[in-house]
Amino acid sequence: MAGLIILATNPSPSEQQSAHFMAALLRPNWTVVLKDPSGGRGGNTADLAIYTGGSTNNHANDDDYENETQTQPIDIYTPARGTGGQAVAQNVATKLSNQAPGGVCVDLSYIPPGSRAPILATLNNPNQLNVPRRAVVIVHANGQQLGIIGVLPQ
Repeated sequence: MAGLIILATNPSPSEQQSAHFMAALLRPNWTVVLKDPSGGRGGNTADLAIYTGGSTNNHANDDDYENETQTQPIDIYTPARGTGGQAVAQNVATKLSNQAPGGVCVDLSYIPPGSRAPILATLNNPNQLNVPRRAVVIVHANGQQLGIIGVLPQ
């Protein structure tokens, strides 16, 4: 499990849960930083920065990481109840191309369990969502992994 630092001023429960979920997926010497979204809030999104060197100083300021590499930003997306697979795929594709080239962590916690499978099928269909190389789409609900499309940061 990677370290986790929350710098976001007022993160939502979904953002916090997604940050913890991402940290659980990554290497122990890495650090996940939940920051306020760059460029403004666009509806339940937040930026995750991932540092691959591990922090020896453990400062709660991501400018303090010495000799560390930051991966491409990963955005958190929490679709509202009733959002269909097509809309989720379109939003994820937009985030991948515009604001989160590293990937998107999709939290389906607000989607009823019976409605999640069609969304996952749409996200896994390359005709609906083409995940660029070196990007990842991680899907979870209430901290339980539902799918990983693409490759986690190495």
